[in-house]
Amino acid sequence: MRYWTFLLFLGLISCSEQVEKRVGPDSLSYKTDTLLMGDQLADGIHFQVEDLVILDSNEQGLKVAGQIKEHLVQNNVNFDEEFQSYQSLFESLKTERQTLSKGGYDNPAPWDLQQGIEVFVNENGLFGVHSFHSSYTGGAHSNYYRSSLLFRLSDGQELKLDSILSEGSLHQLNSLAEAKLRAQKGLDEKDPINTAGFWFKDSQFHLSEQFTYQKEGLTLFYNPYEIGPYSMGMVEIFIPYVEIHEMIRPEYRFEIKIETNT
Repeated sequence: MRYWTFLLFLGLISCSEQVEKRVGPDSLSYKTDTLLMGDQLADGIHFQVEDLVILDSNEQGLKVAGQIKEHLVQNNVNFDEEFQSYQSLFESLKTERQTLSKGGYDNPAPWDLQQGIEVFVNENGLFGVHSFHSSYTGGAHSNYYRSSLLFRLSDGQELKLDSILSEGSLHQLNSLAEAKLRAQKGLDEKDPINTAGFWFKDSQFHLSEQFTYQKEGLTLFYNPYEIGPYSMGMVEIFIPYVEIHEMIRPEYRFEIKIETNT
């Protein structure tokens, strides 16, 4: 009798520990808003921003919302000054164009700034945002890039790529991602990777800091000029989840059926 009581006690402890591992919400409620500012004729600026609004007012929701807002506002243009809102960013663009015009700047084409938002994961205690930014302030072409943020909802902490990986898996993922990229470009494993036109330092592949992680898999992406010329465009590497499942820390794994060959 004591033996079964002991086993029941261990089972209760085990269940308690499993429940305690998941603290905070599994997901967040949100909506998107589109902000339009500027008049192409009066201001010479077209400013269209898709903004993300977190609806949850709990501690985690407020913390995540603040980090996302700061990231999006600051990453729309490459200015030295910091901005607290889209309105202050727009006013700075407007002042800059007026200053240039007074100095003899002659460019009839309006400046254009756009931002798009996509939530790529909102489950399993994870919340991830993928944003697209495009800007034209003169020159031969517009510039564009993408960025991403992944948060742990237990405490609102941002997660970098290495923080979702099990110990010792970073090198393994690096090798797998390089193999995927080589396959895309038809490169033999013995060929220097820069043979395909890349700009990797010393022709040594490295993982991007920009990524999306969801139950379908992991996508790494490199922005124009990051590892190659503008003409190369955005470079993406997709790795199906089944291939990285064992590399992910248990607390960040998705519950999906992994088929094995028997």
